[in-house]
Amino acid sequence: MKVRKKFKFKRLLFSFILSVFLVSNCLMSYAGQELIKDHTFSASNEDETKDDLFAETIVEDGKTYTLEGVTYTVVSKTPVIEERKLEKVIESDYVTDIENYTPEQVITENDVSYTFVKMESMGESAVHTQEVTAYTDYDYEVTSNNVAQQKTVSATSNMSGKTQYVTCNLAGVSQLEEGTWVSSYIDITFVNYNADVFEWRGHQISKSDAPYLSGYESDILNSVGLDAENCRITNIEWSSGEFQNNGVVQRDARATLQKFVNYYRASYSGTLKETQGTKYQLTYEGVETIESETDFKYEIKATAMYNYEIPKTPVVKYVMAGAGILLVIGLIIALIYVLAKKRNKNKEEQDESTF
Repeated sequence: MKVRKKFKFKRLLFSFILSVFLVSNCLMSYAGQELIKDHTFSASNEDETKDDLFAETIVEDGKTYTLEGVTYTVVSKTPVIEERKLEKVIESDYVTDIENYTPEQVITENDVSYTFVKMESMGESAVHTQEVTAYTDYDYEVTSNNVAQQKTVSATSNMSGKTQYVTCNLAGVSQLEEGTWVSSYIDITFVNYNADVFEWRGHQISKSDAPYLSGYESDILNSVGLDAENCRITNIEWSSGEFQNNGVVQRDARATLQKFVNYYRASYSGTLKETQGTKYQLTYEGVETIESETDFKYEIKATAMYNYEIPKTPVVKYVMAGAGILLVIGLIIALIYVLAKKRNKNKEEQDESTF
């Protein structure tokens, strides 16, 4: 009977403490409901905070939540993109026709586009000079004294491509290695030596061999100051019948020949002059975008923690106070029970020892 009472008492005590604990825990759990809100914003400082992102209290589903605190987390960090104005100044080529000159409107350098802004004269003008040469070839010997002292020629300007006429002066006369064979002749007069022989320059030649003078070609050429190195006889034939001259019977013949004549070149030189025009200073402006090495843009996530509190009505206050008192009483009873049980156990051990 005693054991049964103890067991019943334990169950009642355990049920009482459990009920008080569940009620208290339910109230506490109900009172401690949390609500989380977050918001992401941009900032130039990673430590930046915002006090106006979240209200002190919010109402959701009929419940009022109170702000407990806000935490900040950096989500991303990117360099600020800066724009830097650039100016580029270049020199134009010489411009001769300013009315039809249009500078390039856009130029690109290092991935930056520059737009034309203005053009200013540099006040520079220069004369383009170009050497011009000419010559005249002759197929006979000439000297500086018997050729033209000037020669007018047309020349194309390397700068503008225009054709101009330039007066060139004689620079000199020279003999060229090249030449040509020129036809010429030598007149020969034979003297009647006797009935069967002609005489020419001390040479007796049979009338049957005349007028060919075979073997006497060099003599024929030398007779007029020529030589076999640059002359060649191609034919000899009679050019007249027999006639008397001062009582002497004579007959004329003609030797045709070719004479090699070097070309002669009269060289001329002059200068083509052309105004190059004016240079201009061209100004361009562009914008370069770069990533800053010191300034950054931060994306910061602000997280707000809200807590729901049970309204402090009299009923809630009494319930919570009563639950607290019951919990304390339960703990006291449990403590007394544990101490009493321990004391009874010690007493039983003493009784068994005495027995």
